[in-house]
Amino acid sequence: MLVVTRKDGEALVITPEGGPEIKVVMIHNSGNTARMGIIAPKSVTIDREEVHLKKREGKRRG
Repeated sequence: MLVVTRKDGEALVITPEGGPEIKVVMIHNSGNTARMGIIAPKSVTIDREEVHLKKREGKRRG
């Protein structure tokens, strides 16, 4: 796991090999809550982890 520290307005860029660039921007950080903005092509699915896990479980049940 890569752990990074970002201040408000700073970003990190994820560039998968052969895939589209994804930019994650720290919008606001307060205590144990962070607001992030994600810039990615519409072809990229972005889910919160709990939503992703429910979708994956649903596919297993078929």
